[in-house]
Amino acid sequence: MAYNSYLKKNHSKYGNYPIRFIFRNYYHLYLKKYGHKSFDFHHEKVLNSISQCKTSTLGGHAVTCNNCHTTINHYNSCRDRHCPNCQSIPKLKWVDARKKDVLDTSYFHCVFTVPKELNAHFLSNQRLLYALLFEASAKTMKSLSSDEKFLGAKIGFISLLHTFGSNLSYHPHIHMILIGGGLTKTFKFKPSKSDDFLFPARVIAAKFRALFLEGLEYLFESKQLILTKDHEYLNHNYAFKKFLIYLKKKDWNINIKETLHGAHNAIEYLGRYTHRIAISNNRIISVTDDAVTFKYKSYKTDGKMKIMSLHPIEFIRRFTMHILPPGFIKMRHYGILSNRSKKKTFKILKNILRNLKQKSELEGLNTREILLKVFKIDIYKCQLCGSTNLSEGPLVIKRE
Repeated sequence: MAYNSYLKKNHSKYGNYPIRFIFRNYYHLYLKKYGHKSFDFHHEKVLNSISQCKTSTLGGHAVTCNNCHTTINHYNSCRDRHCPNCQSIPKLKWVDARKKDVLDTSYFHCVFTVPKELNAHFLSNQRLLYALLFEASAKTMKSLSSDEKFLGAKIGFISLLHTFGSNLSYHPHIHMILIGGGLTKTFKFKPSKSDDFLFPARVIAAKFRALFLEGLEYLFESKQLILTKDHEYLNHNYAFKKFLIYLKKKDWNINIKETLHGAHNAIEYLGRYTHRIAISNNRIISVTDDAVTFKYKSYKTDGKMKIMSLHPIEFIRRFTMHILPPGFIKMRHYGILSNRSKKKTFKILKNILRNLKQKSELEGLNTREILLKVFKIDIYKCQLCGSTNLSEGPLVIKRE
């Protein structure tokens, strides 16, 4: 049954949540095809959470208008970080909380990616290689920033892990937002020598490649690296060495994004990435038993929007590739922005640079107050007659 027709019959239950609809109606088919090969308890937990999000299964409450007697159910959210229904409010709170860190300087954005030949190894060693990706990219920037040739100061940056391309393909990479300068040993701010970026892209790429492959070799030699059946030949030292040599010869792409002037712009910019999940509900065009059709941005055609269709089973398979290991921290602060340094060096930096002293607008507000302030949505105002004379009660279960 098509999602569009199903929506008309079950709007109160499935209304604006096509991804939830996909998981509820096709996950059993996915398990039938892949469950015996790749069943993962954590994946099961995440998909079940999204399937139950904003439904009576998770509970909630009903609000009744005492004027026109209209009753509307408000269902609880699952709050899973992979859920497309649960990211708006956490993102707003995160951006608002970062305002206290605003500095009057430029910021840079760059993206660290790895060759596609490593994708299969990332999938079978997610926790290990995601951690290595963070470590190698952070060490790269710290090492180059301490070199007088490039800067000669301690920098600060925020790193964020993404694993997806716009078309749900597997594409592990790190987004990094960096302060446009650093703090010297004499506690003076030293700005970047260039308005384009802190360091030359080719230097960053070479350093990052060397550090990552060094870490990869250590994981192999210490027998921590899991190799799938398709890559069992790499268990031999000679074969793995050849694989490393092959990777060393490849160009590793470091994508330098635009310069951001002012921390407020940087925080708003990073906010686009912090709570982004593999795919959002508003990108889904239609759902049938044969295909999930959605929009995606094609970077091969200068960011033009294109249409892609996947079978529901394949859609779920791709989605599960982007479920992070339980407890894995996907956003990390380094250098003078790290939690340990913030108490000392970051305070010094705030005194040197003009502190814009932007005040939090959402601190202390609950979800209802945030919805009203930001989206002008008053959930305690009757949607039919506009009355505020409402009363709360338990969920009203509608039986057909």
